[in-house]
Amino acid sequence: MTGWRLGYIAGPQEIIDAINELQQYVVMSSSSIAQHAALAALKQKPTHIVEKYRIKRDYLVNSLKAAGYHVMGAEGAFYVFVKAPHNLTDVEFAERASARGLIVVPGRAFSQLHGYIRISYGASMDTLRRGVSILEDIAQELKDA
Repeated sequence: MTGWRLGYIAGPQEIIDAINELQQYVVMSSSSIAQHAALAALKQKPTHIVEKYRIKRDYLVNSLKAAGYHVMGAEGAFYVFVKAPHNLTDVEFAERASARGLIVVPGRAFSQLHGYIRISYGASMDTLRRGVSILEDIAQELKDA
């Protein structure tokens, strides 16, 4: 349900109360369809889906680290932040990847980490393998330069 902007929170009551106070001025409401879909999703045991994403996450993180990249994230959503090597900016690195047909998102679109790119591992394993291959090639070229 990515993009539906529907979620829940658990935590200390004083934090939840503060969030609820802020939320009432920021969000009107989520759609009833999204609410019913979320209830149905909460009744499921997504063990097989979780395992598929764990495999993809581990492959991506391990492959990128082996290629010499510094990887952050991969602890909650299906994204990782990867430091652009050789002092490239996130935009420069994203442009270099894009020239090879690989789309990565500059980190500045999501945080103050301007030297990082954001990569999703929500794609198929074949797509991840192709993307990792391109990132390995870029890392090697920058190393050799």
